[in-house]
Amino acid sequence: MINMIYKKSCPRCGGDISSYNLEAGVFCDKCMQDLQTDNIADIENCDIMKNYELFCKARLEFKEFELFFKNKTGNILNPIQRMWAKRFFLGSSFVLLAPTGIGKTTFGLLLSAFVNKSYIMFPTKLLVKQALNKYKEWGINALAYTGKKEEKEKIKKGEYDILVTTTQFMYKNRAIINKKFNLIFVDDVDSILKSGKKINDILLLLGFDEKTLEKTLALIKEKKYDEIKKLNKKSIYGNLIVSSATANPKSKRVLLFKYLLGFEISRPSFNLRNIEDLYEEECSWEKSAKWIKKLGRGGLVFLPGSETKEKLNDYIKYLQEHDIKVYSYEEFEEHLEEFKEGRCCFAGFASYRNPLARGLDLPEHIRYTLFTGVPKMVFDLSETNYRALYFIMIELLSVLAESGISDVDLEKIKYALEYLKRYVFIIKPSGSAEEKIAKITEQLRGLIQKYDSLIKNSKEINFDGEKIIIADVTGYIQASGRSSRFYKGHLTKGFSLVLIDSQKAFYSLQKKLKWFGNIEFKNIKNVNLKQLINEVDESRKENFKTAFNTAFVIVESPTKAKTISGFFGNPSKRIINNTAVYEVLLENRVLLIAASIGHDFDLVKDEGVWGVKDFVPIYEIIENKEEILKAFRITSFEAAEIYVATDPDREGEKIALDLTLSNKPYNKNIKRMEFHEITKTAFYKTLNNPRNINLNFVKAQLLRRIADRWIGFKISLYLQKLLKNSRLSAGRVQTPVLKWICDRTEELKEKFFTVRITVDNINIDFDFDKKEEAEKFLISLGEKIEIKKISSQKDKLFERPFNTSSLLKEASQKLKFSPQTTMRLAQDLFEKGFITYHRTDSHRISDLGISIAKSYISDNFGIEFFKPRSFENIGAHEAIRTTASMDMNDLRVFILQKGIELSDRHLKLYDLIFRKFIASQMKETTVLKETFLIVTQQKEFITQILEDGFNLVYPIKTVKFTEGEKEIDKTLLNKPKVKPYTYAEIIEEMKTKGIGRPSTYAVIIEKLLERKYITEKKGYIFSTRLGFRVIKEIFESEYQEFVDEKFTAALEASMDEIEKGEKSYEEEIKKIFSLLF
Repeated sequence: MINMIYKKSCPRCGGDISSYNLEAGVFCDKCMQDLQTDNIADIENCDIMKNYELFCKARLEFKEFELFFKNKTGNILNPIQRMWAKRFFLGSSFVLLAPTGIGKTTFGLLLSAFVNKSYIMFPTKLLVKQALNKYKEWGINALAYTGKKEEKEKIKKGEYDILVTTTQFMYKNRAIINKKFNLIFVDDVDSILKSGKKINDILLLLGFDEKTLEKTLALIKEKKYDEIKKLNKKSIYGNLIVSSATANPKSKRVLLFKYLLGFEISRPSFNLRNIEDLYEEECSWEKSAKWIKKLGRGGLVFLPGSETKEKLNDYIKYLQEHDIKVYSYEEFEEHLEEFKEGRCCFAGFASYRNPLARGLDLPEHIRYTLFTGVPKMVFDLSETNYRALYFIMIELLSVLAESGISDVDLEKIKYALEYLKRYVFIIKPSGSAEEKIAKITEQLRGLIQKYDSLIKNSKEINFDGEKIIIADVTGYIQASGRSSRFYKGHLTKGFSLVLIDSQKAFYSLQKKLKWFGNIEFKNIKNVNLKQLINEVDESRKENFKTAFNTAFVIVESPTKAKTISGFFGNPSKRIINNTAVYEVLLENRVLLIAASIGHDFDLVKDEGVWGVKDFVPIYEIIENKEEILKAFRITSFEAAEIYVATDPDREGEKIALDLTLSNKPYNKNIKRMEFHEITKTAFYKTLNNPRNINLNFVKAQLLRRIADRWIGFKISLYLQKLLKNSRLSAGRVQTPVLKWICDRTEELKEKFFTVRITVDNINIDFDFDKKEEAEKFLISLGEKIEIKKISSQKDKLFERPFNTSSLLKEASQKLKFSPQTTMRLAQDLFEKGFITYHRTDSHRISDLGISIAKSYISDNFGIEFFKPRSFENIGAHEAIRTTASMDMNDLRVFILQKGIELSDRHLKLYDLIFRKFIASQMKETTVLKETFLIVTQQKEFITQILEDGFNLVYPIKTVKFTEGEKEIDKTLLNKPKVKPYTYAEIIEEMKTKGIGRPSTYAVIIEKLLERKYITEKKGYIFSTRLGFRVIKEIFESEYQEFVDEKFTAALEASMDEIEKGEKSYEEEIKKIFSLLF
């Protein structure tokens, strides 16, 4: 461990504590001496635990409840029940998010009995009676209302500690329930959410008063959220635990749960599937009948949603005539028992509207789904309303964009989609909007007819001029998902088989399933069916066990937290100390996710030498970060495992160490996660392969931070005193860059004379120091010149994918983006899961990246254009690439379908990254390079593409140039001897001279702009007067050696050596100290 001091971070006294103590999960030395123990878990007198009292009491109460639970059931708490119990004893209200069969009801009943003064509500009397019987079995006294008069009398008199009723009873008899409860457990939250009064009643029973509820609602309406905390509320309220909702809340009063109890009630959904997706090329009713007989019991059979009910009835009749017992989805209830016994199957439509595809949850019995035809949707253009047309145009957008429709028409479609999006989910638009929608609708229909031949020739859409047929991705996911559900605490395995009746529809289905869930189909011919069916059946057996656990993942940004939680469905959400904690369900974990929002600790300024005392760095909590850290401590205490998943660089490693140490006294089971792309696949891989903190990375970060603090403060104080300006500052890395810009700005004063001749629209410059020489040369040129070809040769060119410096350079040149803009847009794309980590020196492409490129290249250009390259040996970092085989048009469709906000600038940068990445995995482009003698200069041009390669996606500029006598235009110019710096050139200079790192290139320039030391005009960078003055004073002072580019480059090299474990961080710190002080 690295020796550091963390101020105000002792969990008990709030005093200073060493990194060693935090790493051991104990209090500061003074507290440990006071307590006279080496193990804080041994302490049972929680009154002496000060700030740690809440956790001490929760730990002891948890241990008591754990024993109580085991005594009553004979079983120990499972990991999810352990998390719930700890959460409750910390004083939290929450939603129970868990798979079926995990023991929610048992937990609720026994926790209610343990707590006393509890109220449990069920949706039916049957469940009330079952709960009462359970209590009797456990020897626990509880009062349940089962319809008897004497039960109601006891309720009136308050003769109970545990009350069990239906939700409806509470609603109708609220007046006779006068107790305030320590715990209310609601197993029927849907009925509560339908009525604002029921929500009020629940809160009143927990101890809130009407005045507080109404005032809170008013503050919510006025968006005065901070004032809600200031309400004069009672110090103690009961806690509410509810089952997850299956319907969306209807009353706005549901927000009271969020702002008074700290959790949101929404309808969670889970995007979990353990399904083998199979296909067969042949599709017929006869073929489907053979498969049903072969696959046996537990099957659901689907026709495409585009088919009619008459067709389905005919299909069912056909199957019945071929000795298959099958019923329509409309007869499901009557024949459910037959299905459970394996004596029949059901048939329906592969559409999210069909009950067989949407709401069926029989994990024990449904083993497979068979699709007789690719799931499809049919739209009749003559009848289609604007809502349907909106979704059609989303599908057509990428097809038309790739087919080369005019830019004007493409913009019309984009505008129309943006406008229609506002009204798609509104029941009835206003009058003026309705008129505009009608015009847009007609315009879109016209565009479809105009480009009907392009649509008909597309690879993924069937169009006969009147009807458009497209793959139904949602229908497939919904229907196939019936075969993989949670059952007794684990996710069952299932499989689907699609009989292909339309290659276009299947191509489209495959393509979109890769985007939505990384789902890939296998040909059933290549699958061991016997083994697969065995795995499917094994996952439904009573003795099938899955290790289920709870985990807390900490990321850096809220966007990243939302993106990751979104991989697994619609998350549940709690608000702890103003910090959002998302909760989702994985196959074997309940996952909690929250964001640190960057660094939470920084060096102090007023102790030691600007935050370093005796070469030990001293850290303090950054302003406004205390609440986040408190939320993390609570969540860490609840979960079984903690994973710190900050960014994969030095800064991310330091944040990870800070968070690990901060949380160790609450949970010692902490690991580091590192992923370089935010995708579901990458997340699973790193979750299952965590590592320890890399202390060498942290040491390199400490060297940088301390050196920057010491040098920056020393020079800044010198400047402020000398120039009498307290706002001035100078940094170790920014100053050399400012010096380059100052020198270049000064050099712009030096002019030379240029004769420019233009031939075949190409400019060739001839430079002279003296005007007379330039004029003489100009006169010597006639109206025509002779151009001679000197050489001609073939060359094979290839592209490398971007790393940070090359991305910043090319985005500046091609998109005119500043480095700050590029990095901000890239950060958004990374956090939303569309590109890999964007702060990297590497050009390496992983095997996964190569497979993504292969998929796109083979689909769009042919496998002969694919040439895999990794570029560099395996390492931690990868080049900047996209995470899916989606081009810009595909991404535009995807974000429209998913409701993700991205600007045109995001899309342009994504397009640049995507095309460069794909180009890097394509075969070389063979070009013809020709060299010409033009007066006295030799110029080489690429004049012809001889054989296509990567140029099909990343064009190469060619020049039409030939030898012979040519007419010219000529002019005399007075130009600076050098050009001002562009953003791209500064970044290239930094990279070449070893100044800065991928993570800091843009930040360096941004800081110089913020301080007004430099300015930007039309993409060129110039020094300001203030910049000149600062550089003059620094480089005339004793501190110039510390901002010299050689010193900075050497320090960067030292950091690299420390990162590799080849150099001592402490020795380097001492060396810098001896030079400075």
